[in-house]
Amino acid sequence: MTQSISLLSLLCLVVSSAYAFDDGMVNLLEVSSSGRTIYLDRGTVDGIKEEEYGVLMLKEETSLGRFTVRPVAKIRSVKALSDESVWVAYQVFENRGLVKGAKLTLLSESSLLKGRAEFTSKRTNLVTRNDPAKEVKDFLLEGDSLAKKKSNYKIVQKVKPKEAHQDKIVDLVDVNEFEDRYGDGRLFIEGIYKSPRAQEFQRRKRVHAFEKMVVAYFKKANSVTFDPAGVLELQNSSDKVTQNTYDQKNNSRLNTYNKRKKLYDNLRKKGARWSKDYTDEELSDILETMDTEYEIERRKTLLAYNFNYQGFVSMGFNLINNENVNDFETTEQSKYNIEVAAESYFLKQFRDLKTFTIELSGRFARDAYFGGELNAKSLEYSVAAHLNWYPFRRPSTIDANIVYIGAVFRYGFASLSNETNNETGNYQIFGFPGIRGGVKYNFTSKYGIRLTASIEELRSERIVRDNDIGTLPDRARYYDGRIGIGLSKFF
Repeated sequence: MTQSISLLSLLCLVVSSAYAFDDGMVNLLEVSSSGRTIYLDRGTVDGIKEEEYGVLMLKEETSLGRFTVRPVAKIRSVKALSDESVWVAYQVFENRGLVKGAKLTLLSESSLLKGRAEFTSKRTNLVTRNDPAKEVKDFLLEGDSLAKKKSNYKIVQKVKPKEAHQDKIVDLVDVNEFEDRYGDGRLFIEGIYKSPRAQEFQRRKRVHAFEKMVVAYFKKANSVTFDPAGVLELQNSSDKVTQNTYDQKNNSRLNTYNKRKKLYDNLRKKGARWSKDYTDEELSDILETMDTEYEIERRKTLLAYNFNYQGFVSMGFNLINNENVNDFETTEQSKYNIEVAAESYFLKQFRDLKTFTIELSGRFARDAYFGGELNAKSLEYSVAAHLNWYPFRRPSTIDANIVYIGAVFRYGFASLSNETNNETGNYQIFGFPGIRGGVKYNFTSKYGIRLTASIEELRSERIVRDNDIGTLPDRARYYDGRIGIGLSKFF
């Protein structure tokens, strides 16, 4: 039973993940009454670290393809879990954005500063005697060891100006001075300037770089001359690293999805007033684009509408091992099944039933399972009736992934045998309800491919016994969990 539940969970996960989409935003899970402590649905698995800074921003569409980005709050993380994090808002710009359930965009240090060179530093203790400012300047601009002994040689010609040679990003210099504190000729070191600790300085520089990048992002995103399409075109120019065909196709589909989602969200939000913000020219372009997109989608849906059947043949195997592993003599090594099926689309003429189909199938399966005392090899010949439901797309859609799930009723016959006792028996089998789902893809050539997964509880009852004393059971019940791949064709 546990195996069947696991298989069913896997099937549901495959179906749900086929249409999953991450919009890149963060959700405010909880907000304190003061609005200063917030819980986000991002954690360490998303790269969030404790004690890092971030900016929450609100992105709103002002016109077709144009957005304005406004800061909502400056925040700092205080606790990071695997999939959640706690933040403190130390500067709030818009209180209306900090509400439970709000969807905002997070700019964090870990994302903006990702890939930057590691901060390195060294500390130098410099002791001066006469002019601290001049000596510190000369020290920082020393070119080589000769500069420290310039009183011992004569400069004939300057062939190269002084320059800094540093093997670290930052040199933290502590400046001290010799002082005759008591007037007796004894010199004591008196501190003039103490540089900050390296860790503190690194933190300041990192926050400063992060804030500069955030400001640059807001200026760029809110600029009227900013053209995201132009940026993409520049990235894909001939002198840049280009994407492969797979990435280009994925990006094209993603851009199409985003455009449709924006338009549909706008329609739901504003209702009949959705077009009031557009000029006549913009509205004309939108309506033309909508009409084109609608026709393309309609052609995909209706290209195979006149076909009434789809036949397919598939091959698969059982994921559940029902054998007794201690019976080494009677076991089946070649467990597989071959299935032939025909799916009918006659319900398409009914408006409320067009997402359902009726399917009939026949199956031959070679398997084995535990018969109570010893294992029994099984040769199954069965037929099944299926009621399939297509929740997202019509079953005859062309050039699209089509997800479906359905119920199965199975009836048939099986021949069981046990090699240890040389015993055979004939059985009738039946199972209801079974669950089967999958993903199929139809090509314009009328052919297609189909991936399926199913879970059924099968019952078998003996028909004829050829030996009064034997080990084969009179009745048996076992779970059948199969996956398969097949080729289909419209008729």
